Amino acid sequence: MSAHPAFVSLSPWSWLLAGDFYRRLFGWELDERADHIRCLADGEVAAIVETAGYWTGWRFNIAVDDVAHTVERVVANGGVSIPGDSGTVVTDCAGSTFALVADDLGLGAQPAPGCWVWSQLNATQPERSSGFYDAVFDWKLGDSPNGTFGYQQFQSANEVFGALMVIDDRSGLFVPPVWQNYFHTGDVDASVDAVLDLGGRILVGPTDIIPGRFAVCLDPAGSMFALQCMHEPAMVR
Repeated sequence: MSAHPAFVSLSPWSWLLAGDFYRRLFGWELDERADHIRCLADGEVAAIVETAGYWTGWRFNIAVDDVAHTVERVVANGGVSIPGDSGTVVTDCAGSTFALVADDLGLGAQPAPGCWVWSQLNATQPERSSGFYDAVFDWKLGDSPNGTFGYQQFQSANEVFGALMVIDDRSGLFVPPVWQNYFHTGDVDASVDAVLDLGGRILVGPTDIIPGRFAVCLDPAGSMFALQCMHEPAMVR
């Protein structure tokens, strides 16, 4: 089946509390649609703000050919379908939440600073989690140039669809088991300073890795997101 990362979306509750933070941090312009808001960075779709639902924080969305059939595969492989939301929301076998969608909503292929560019699954049981995504999406794990943590990339047909990071003593045992979403910046350190000035917090300060530099942050509403500046900026699709 065809499955690729589509976009990341912020809950309406989180946007209500932290929308101005993101507009000022990333310089986003808003394009309001009937059922969502597109956040634009230099004309590229950077992220989506939902206008319905009762969840919090950032959500990773995966585009598939047949949403209903994919939900069946999720449940058959130990995941859970969560009813009552504006989208088709599921959890994987370890409880990490993501959404299934039929449309990528027009995200561009050349990300500007402020655009979502990468997502990684933080996992305590990497073999179990990788087996789930292989069974549901046919995503395999391959080698990654990141030699700092237990880190591998999801890939299929020579395309990279994000990564899996092992939660252990190298990563820090208090890393949450979630899909962690990254936004591109030209200067991680300057962006971290801006996060603090705008009322956010830093979970992981600017850190060098083989591909570049990153940091992990919280917005004023407590939603986690990450910043990265890579030597060769990568997209998750």
